[in-house]
Amino acid sequence: MEAIKKKMQAMKLEKDNAVDRAETAEQQSRDAALRAEKV
Repeated sequence: MEAIKKKMQAMKLEKDNAVDRAETAEQQSRDAALRAEKV
């Protein structure tokens, strides 16, 4: 049971990190699009 809890916690961390990376990438994409519009 403890191993399952640890695995679930690790998977949640991985998911949260992936979501953070996706949000960062989306923001960078929006910033790049804005810069491209200004040129």
